[in-house]
Amino acid sequence: MALLSFLPGIRSLGVDFPSADRWVVLILALLFIGALFWYYAQTLPPLEKKQRRLLLGLRLLGFICLFLVLAEPIVALFLVSKEAPVVAVLADRSTSMSKQSRARQAGEAIEKLASQKGDWEYRIWDFGDSLADYRALSPEKATATAMGSALQYVSETPHLVGVVVISDGGNNSGKDPVRGAEKLGVPVYTVAVGEEERTLDLGIEKIDYPPVAFQGTPVKIELVVSARGAGKMKLPLTVSRGSRRMVSPLVDFSGDGERVVMAELTPDSVGTLTFSASLPVLAKEEQTKNNRRVFSMRVLKSKLSLLLVSGTPGWNYRFLAQVLEENHRLEVEGVVYGPGGRPLFSAAPLSNRNLERYDLLIFTDFSPALFAGVEARLASAVRDKGKGVFFLLGPDFLASPLPPQLAELFPFDFKKRRATLTGPIGELDLTAEGGGHPATRLLSDPGELGRIWKNLPPLEGVVASATPSTEGTILASVPATEEGRHYPALAAKNFGAGRVLAAAVFPVWKWYFLPLGTSSEDTTFAWFVNQSAGWLAGAEEEDRFNLSTDKLVYRSGEEVSFSAAAFEEGGKPYEGLDVTLQLGGELLLYEQGGGRYAGRKRMAAPGSYQAVANFFQDKKKVGEAKSKFMVEELSLEDQTVSFNPTLLEKMAAASGGTFYRPEEVERFARDFNPQKEERPEKREWELAHQPVFLVGMILFLGAEWYLRRRWQLL
Repeated sequence: MALLSFLPGIRSLGVDFPSADRWVVLILALLFIGALFWYYAQTLPPLEKKQRRLLLGLRLLGFICLFLVLAEPIVALFLVSKEAPVVAVLADRSTSMSKQSRARQAGEAIEKLASQKGDWEYRIWDFGDSLADYRALSPEKATATAMGSALQYVSETPHLVGVVVISDGGNNSGKDPVRGAEKLGVPVYTVAVGEEERTLDLGIEKIDYPPVAFQGTPVKIELVVSARGAGKMKLPLTVSRGSRRMVSPLVDFSGDGERVVMAELTPDSVGTLTFSASLPVLAKEEQTKNNRRVFSMRVLKSKLSLLLVSGTPGWNYRFLAQVLEENHRLEVEGVVYGPGGRPLFSAAPLSNRNLERYDLLIFTDFSPALFAGVEARLASAVRDKGKGVFFLLGPDFLASPLPPQLAELFPFDFKKRRATLTGPIGELDLTAEGGGHPATRLLSDPGELGRIWKNLPPLEGVVASATPSTEGTILASVPATEEGRHYPALAAKNFGAGRVLAAAVFPVWKWYFLPLGTSSEDTTFAWFVNQSAGWLAGAEEEDRFNLSTDKLVYRSGEEVSFSAAAFEEGGKPYEGLDVTLQLGGELLLYEQGGGRYAGRKRMAAPGSYQAVANFFQDKKKVGEAKSKFMVEELSLEDQTVSFNPTLLEKMAAASGGTFYRPEEVERFARDFNPQKEERPEKREWELAHQPVFLVGMILFLGAEWYLRRRWQLL
């Protein structure tokens, strides 16, 4: 062991015999050597001392080689290597670093660091919205600053013992850098370059507006504007659509800071409308891109007209009306029939109503007799005029015969008129088609979607005679009394130009009422009712292939999130596809499950874009979808370019590092004292597999035999 201490990096040396007990092997080896000495003492004739020792040595070496081959020992050498520590230097190359003398100060700080020699090596990277080799990233390409993401990238650097971040502190993208520095596991030293700006600037910081509006209905928008160095003045804030001025409130700028401006505009057409909000550009204003912002909203036609009809007073009507009236897209009109088959509260009966006046109709707690005299008009309103109908069946549904004109509307087949089952019935299971249908696809995550439907409270019964029709699509089912069978619970169909939805389970009001007051209030019922209303009225498209973005307008340098979906005929999720996005190059979307695909891309150049998603199965194109969005001129860097040393101080404090100004960088070598990382390493050699010992055995024993013969000892 004393000898090994003189060999650099070697801590210990060991020998093992895996093929037998090591003590048995050692005892046999010692007995063999002793027997060898005794044999030579008894058999060799008188020889000179040198000859005797030579022959004994050759035979001993030969048998040692034989022993090593037969015993299969393993020699283990334990080494400890000390790797050179690495200090990662992250240099901010974002657009804001081109202001003042920040880029020059950053370069000087890097030179000062490099001149401080220590027991470590520097590895320098540029960063902005991504990480790049030193001096490989230009400010024009770095349209955002993501310090937290840069820290995450360098965290995988081998032998990392410290990080130096040189920046102005203007972080505007990615993960939280303070939390990232705290979790990094090594100290982060920060260098703040630049100084607080005193230039004149007006800007629109934020616009809050509803993503969906209605034609002819006023919409309130909230605009947050800021001023720096403007003094006291009043300026117009103009909201326009194209060349048309929509509204122009006067803003009182009295001192620096932010203020909130409320405005109201009335969309006058249907579609995706783009608006702009702008402030005047002042004479000495350097940053002018933030004086104008763009926003878009989807404008629908005037509110949808809905007729809610109940065959009897009950909780179904009560809770359905409550949910529907909270939907600002709907104008709800209700009719409740009482004893004698007459509407309550002097409401007009169905026979006296123009059914084509309504966009959708919902019927609950009814018997077929309710539709006496209006079956043909109802079927025509759906088939010819594109209206939507939602039937919520109940225990009275089989109380009277079902007229053929009414029966053809349903997505169920009622030829087998079995009795209604009362329960409680089991859990509701969403079918594969239900997972992709707009009425029941409440969430994009297939696993979570199935869970929320299963967690609905059990209902009292199901109309067991409702079997799947040839034209209908079963969206959900419930277990039947016969093992392995299921009864249809929810179904949908297209009927001519219109759409029909039906629920064979009852009473659905329990899905709303029972979760009330629990620790986690369930909103599945409200989601289902509102999405069903949207699909029935045609507000939700039923395209098999679709593509969307998380919003319609992005800032330059902001990441665009794309979401694609694919469904087979009947609404079953189309899984296992290869989905590529064409947008100034090709982007492969990754599969999320349930026919969902997603991807992200950072957009820098301002303008209007159309992304095209192509869906492939086995290299054959099966579908296509398109989506439009805009990128405005204002970038993340234009909006947040202020000097922020406080953020850099927090990063250093959270990680155990030190905060510096550029003139203090010389202190780094004194403050930084890393320990060399010792990396243990074990090396093993199986001596039995080394040909040198077999060759040695032959040579040594052969030489011994040759000498004995030459000296006439044989």
